[in-house]
Amino acid sequence: MSIPEQPSHSSAGAERTAIRFVLDGEGAYTAVEGERAVMRRGDFTFRSMSDDGRFVFNRLEKYDFGIISPAYGVFYADGVSPEFLAHYLNSSYFAQLLTRETQGGTRKALRFSALAGMEVDLPKRVDQERIAAILDESRREIDLLQTQLEMFRRQKRGLMQKLLTGEWRVPVAEEAVA
Repeated sequence: MSIPEQPSHSSAGAERTAIRFVLDGEGAYTAVEGERAVMRRGDFTFRSMSDDGRFVFNRLEKYDFGIISPAYGVFYADGVSPEFLAHYLNSSYFAQLLTRETQGGTRKALRFSALAGMEVDLPKRVDQERIAAILDESRREIDLLQTQLEMFRRQKRGLMQKLLTGEWRVPVAEEAVA
């Protein structure tokens, strides 16, 4: 058994660092009411409780299988594009639909049975795939632009540091000084 440091994804979408036990072979699981709680690549999950009223749906993509907490519901896409479903489930439109299905006051609960019982109109599969491709490409473009923006911010901080400390001087024409 090895204990590498791996990224851990929370239901809030924030990535944290955690220690994961990686077992050689198979057979590791948690139990929910005596049933094994294992996710397989492509499965979706969500945390059934929310402090802010938002429910985030995640999809296991990086690993072949994962062990899941009993606090999370697990399901897979059947008859729908999984890529489209990932976008749809995390859309503001679907979040509005979920408000009718949640229970509670300051802490909201979403039961898997309520989620499974929802009926929603979806586009045809071919259209789902096109929409998902456009959204995926848009997400990649946004991520690249955010990376570029962060690089420009770092460059600006470095330039300002050099200018403010006097390490670098900006040549000024004599006419501008007078």
